[in-house]
Amino acid sequence: MKAFDLMPKTCEGHLVSLPHQFKLNGYYTVSIGKISHSPDGRRRGPSIGGVDAYDGVGEGQPELPFGWDEVYAPFGPWRTAWGAFFAYAGGKTRELGKTSSTEAADVPDTGYPDGLIAEEAIKKLRELKDRPFFLAVGFYKPHLPFNCPKEYWDAYERDKIKLAPHPNPPKNIDPNISLHKSYELTPRYTGLATPGKVTDDEARKLLHGYYACVHYIDRQIGKVLNELGRLGLRGNTVVVVWGDNGWHLGDHGIWGKGTAFEASLRTPLIVRVPSVSPAGKTADGLVESLDIYPTLCELCGLDIPKNVDGTSLVPLIKNPDLPGKRYACGYYKKGDFLAQTMRTERYRIVHWTDLDNKTVQVELYDHKIDPDETENIADRHPDLVKKLMAQMQAGQKPRRQTKGQVSRDSNR
Repeated sequence: MKAFDLMPKTCEGHLVSLPHQFKLNGYYTVSIGKISHSPDGRRRGPSIGGVDAYDGVGEGQPELPFGWDEVYAPFGPWRTAWGAFFAYAGGKTRELGKTSSTEAADVPDTGYPDGLIAEEAIKKLRELKDRPFFLAVGFYKPHLPFNCPKEYWDAYERDKIKLAPHPNPPKNIDPNISLHKSYELTPRYTGLATPGKVTDDEARKLLHGYYACVHYIDRQIGKVLNELGRLGLRGNTVVVVWGDNGWHLGDHGIWGKGTAFEASLRTPLIVRVPSVSPAGKTADGLVESLDIYPTLCELCGLDIPKNVDGTSLVPLIKNPDLPGKRYACGYYKKGDFLAQTMRTERYRIVHWTDLDNKTVQVELYDHKIDPDETENIADRHPDLVKKLMAQMQAGQKPRRQTKGQVSRDSNR
C-alpha cells in the first residue's frame, strides 16, 4: 500500500499541501524534478524499503507523502537524482572542492539532466492529456554548477557582459551579520585564484555561465509549452513559472542566495490563465510565494482550505494595474542570527536578532532612491523604523482569505 493511500479522503483540521488539495479534488498529481527540497522530491535518510533517498534511485519517502500520485526525477547516467542535480557531462557529478563551477560541453540538451526533465514532462503530458492533472516540473538550473550545452554559452560574448554595479557591501551594516562568503561557490568549487574572492574575469565567466543556464532552461520550458499547445491543452491549462529564490550575481560582493536582500528574496513569477491573462502584461504590485496556493485553487474552482495563508492573485491577474499587497514578508536564518524582513512599495526593513531574541541590527532601504539597497538609513529615520517594525510584527500573523478577495484587502 502506498503511504498516501493511508490519508483519509477528507482532511478537516489537517495541513493540506497544494498538490494534495488538487489530488483530493480528482486531479492526478505528478512531481518531476526538484519541486520540494530534494531533486527527486524524496527525502534523505531512512525510507521505504530501507533505501536512502540521497544515494538511492528514487525509492525514498516522498517529501510531500500525501500530495503526489507520482514523484520522481530522471537521472540518466548520473545514477541518482542528487548526482544529476550537480551534473557534469558524461555522467560525472560534483566532487566538493575538486570540480569547476562552470562547464560548456558540446552535447545536445539531453546531455545535461534538465533536457531529460523536459522530455519526461512532455511524455507525461501525453499520458495525462485526457484527464484533470496537476503537473509540477522542477528544473535544476540555473543552480550551481553553471553547466549546460555549449550552444547556450555561444549565444553570449563574455567581454560584453556587464559586472554588478554595486560589488561592495551596503554602507552602515555589519557584513558579518548581513552577508556571507558565497558559501555555495567557495570552497565547494575550483576555478577561483583566491578562494572567497572573485576577480573581474572570474565574475564575467560566472555571469556567462549563469546567463547560459537561464537560456538553456528557457528553451526547456518552451518545449513543454509547445507540447501543451500541440496536444490542444492551451485553452484549459493554467501555467505558472516560478523560482524558489533570487540570486546575487556579485552585488554586495555575494554570489548565491541566503541573504535578506532584494536580490535573494525576489523571485520570478509568471502566470498564464487562458482567456484571462493579458498577454505579456507586467503587474508591479507586491505578491508572495504563499499566494500561489489560493490563486490556483480559485482559478480551478477548488475550495481554499481554512488554514492556508496567502491571498488569491486572481484580481491582479485579471487587472495587472491593480495595486498588490501593502507588504511582503521574508525570513532568513544565518548561524546564530535570524532575519525578519518586510518589503513595502517603497521600503525594505530588516530586523536581525540573536538566539536570545535580542536585536543585533536593523536595516532600512529606500527603494525610491536606492533600489539596489546600497545604504542602510535606519539610524536616520527612527520614527519610520518604529512604524515599519510594528507593521512587520503584525504581518507575521496568519493572513488567510477566501475566494474573490482583492489582494490588497487581505493585509489591512
